[in-house]
Amino acid sequence: MTIKPNSMKNFKVTDKRVDSIFVWHIVTPFAEILFMNAPIIFDYYELFDDGSERLLINLQEIKDAIANGNDIGIEVGWVPTN
Repeated sequence: MTIKPNSMKNFKVTDKRVDSIFVWHIVTPFAEILFMNAPIIFDYYELFDDGSERLLINLQEIKDAIANGNDIGIEVGWVPTN
């Protein structure tokens, strides 16, 4: 599997403020492999279309999120826009 980290489709913005945005790195295509190899390095979140998120705590929850068609992301954080 090839991971292309520079592709903008690998990122999602879910919250915007006057001077910053909240950014997620989308890891859906390789979330299961990443979780199995690094389960405690990152917090994994299911990202919903309404901008909300849910912390995923095990592999089954990751599989369910993928089956539901939702993105899985890890936090990049607040990024200044100015």
